[in-house]
Amino acid sequence: MSLKIDFYNAAMERPTPFNFKNGNLWLYTNPSEWDKPMEDAIVTVSKNESLVAIFLSDGMGGHAGGDKAVKAMHESVKKVFESKTASNNDRENVLDAIELADKKVKDLKSGAGATIVAFEIGKDFVRSYHAGDSVSYVLGSRGKIKYLSMEHSPRGHALESGLVHEDNVHIYIKDDHEVSNGLGFEPMSLEVSQKIELNNQDLLFLSSDNMPKNFTEEEIVNLISTGDFEKRMELIHEQMTKKIEEIKKDDTSVALFKYNSEK
Repeated sequence: MSLKIDFYNAAMERPTPFNFKNGNLWLYTNPSEWDKPMEDAIVTVSKNESLVAIFLSDGMGGHAGGDKAVKAMHESVKKVFESKTASNNDRENVLDAIELADKKVKDLKSGAGATIVAFEIGKDFVRSYHAGDSVSYVLGSRGKIKYLSMEHSPRGHALESGLVHEDNVHIYIKDDHEVSNGLGFEPMSLEVSQKIELNNQDLLFLSSDNMPKNFTEEEIVNLISTGDFEKRMELIHEQMTKKIEEIKKDDTSVALFKYNSEK
């Protein structure tokens, strides 16, 4: 078996494409300040040239050593998937990697923390894992939402309750940058979805909190599901660049994967 694990923690001037047997992946990472370490990171895991897992982690602003926390996630993924005792069941590997990353972040003893959001990608199915306010979307044909993770934050809980709307949540929730869950939290509570059926051309999207805090759900769905696939990440890049002067500076990381059924 051919195993490949890649870590993306450096600034990308433009969205970057990667091709796998089971689909096409676009990644984009952009720092809030070019002279400081990025506190966002993406890790991809492929087996025999098929993407089987993708992790996105956001070292939370204000937490000491956020960049070290996301590197702990990368180290944990490598250790688990490259182990001679690694499971053939990638669900177990993803869970073990996240559990180990949580332990490593706690062991830093620096008050560091990080969000985690991940996809386990199987044959015609996907499963989502998350803790924190980074988000995951699974979209079917015509942009139909098959799955959307809930942000573990005052903002996310308020939206899920239906008491506020995206258009006015900032009026009622002043501490929308606070996070109530993640790597390094005591306890860390991981939310795991059921298996979600994947059809040919379905879309998987992961993002750090800068996207959901500055674009509505409808805007995000339109950005990632409308028009030529190769141009969608460029459009996200352009829209984020336009907004960057209006919003609180924060690292931004996004991943968009178009699933292709392997025949």
